[in-house]
Amino acid sequence: MTFDEWIKQYQTKKIYLFKLNVARKVGGEIETKDIYLATEPYFDGANFYEPLVCGMPYFSRSIQEVVYGISQVSFGSLCLITAENKLDDMLADYNFNGRDIEVKLGGEEIPYSEFKVILAGKMGAIRYDDQKLTMPIEDKQVVFLRKMTPAGVYNDYVADVVHTVLNNIGIDDTQIDLDALNQFDTDCPYVVYISTDGNENVRKFFDRLLTPMLVWYGFNREGLFQIGIFKEPDQTAVMEFKDDIEILSFSAAVFKKHYWKIKLSYITDITTDPPTRDTISHEDNTIKDVYPLAMESGVKESYLTALADAQETLDRWWDMLSVQRQIIKAKFKVQPLRLNLNDTVYLSRPRFNIDDYYRIISLRENYDRNEVEVELFK
Repeated sequence: MTFDEWIKQYQTKKIYLFKLNVARKVGGEIETKDIYLATEPYFDGANFYEPLVCGMPYFSRSIQEVVYGISQVSFGSLCLITAENKLDDMLADYNFNGRDIEVKLGGEEIPYSEFKVILAGKMGAIRYDDQKLTMPIEDKQVVFLRKMTPAGVYNDYVADVVHTVLNNIGIDDTQIDLDALNQFDTDCPYVVYISTDGNENVRKFFDRLLTPMLVWYGFNREGLFQIGIFKEPDQTAVMEFKDDIEILSFSAAVFKKHYWKIKLSYITDITTDPPTRDTISHEDNTIKDVYPLAMESGVKESYLTALADAQETLDRWWDMLSVQRQIIKAKFKVQPLRLNLNDTVYLSRPRFNIDDYYRIISLRENYDRNEVEVELFK
């Protein structure tokens, strides 16, 4: 049985595994250690997880996809009810702040290889009171975005530039969703020219490289880097709303902001320093931007190497974005992990003239309540 098959079953016993990397100073040296905790005694073939956590963890998180650019992931507090006095020595001796944590979910019916990472990030300052261990969790993007700085001149296919930069800053292939990267290479088969002197962080560099092509990127809930082109709702991959998904509330609105103006650059002579370029643009004062695509600046620019690529990209932007769009905010009662960013859902509410396919562009999961708040985009 696979994880996806197993998670759909209600009457099943869940096992949570926690891997905490902690540190302490010993004789002037930093000593690190992995601590393995679980809700049930579990041996993964290499490590034994001590059953020191009583019951399921409580946490909430937001994953926000702004259609193009960085997908923001933020975690709330993770709360664990622990066995009495079992963690006192560890909490007194080791530092948790800024250290890595990974939470896996699985069950007795599936092998360890099918256990799935449901949370990966860094721990904040912990609080331990009456057997309740509470800690804020930051996602992996914090270090990735704020501290890592690429440097160099890149003239290659977009996906290859992304892959090279990730590897150069220490994000190896085990931390990259390679299937998503390969699909992105197919969807965005363009060559770009871009340079950076190392004074901008990865987020600024990737936004400059990717935003003009309507590309989103970020880390998913499992801690893997993902990337893709924003697309219309995929009617061939619809999340089915059966008895296990209940619509608690929703509201629909159209937000009109600024007039559309899109500009893209393409290289005309790569032998010069800097390479010379020209621009093409679409502009129409009768068409207004629609939230969440509204940008005060409005101008997006990238250095593609061919006019044909720039024109195709520009036309795709225009076809997709120069029509009236609708945003729906909804709250679902749904088993955790059933919904994810970029899933397509079908929503029918004839009373409100809603009967269409929508793509999830943001979600907030409340794990202990089995509730998910989403923004849907059409």
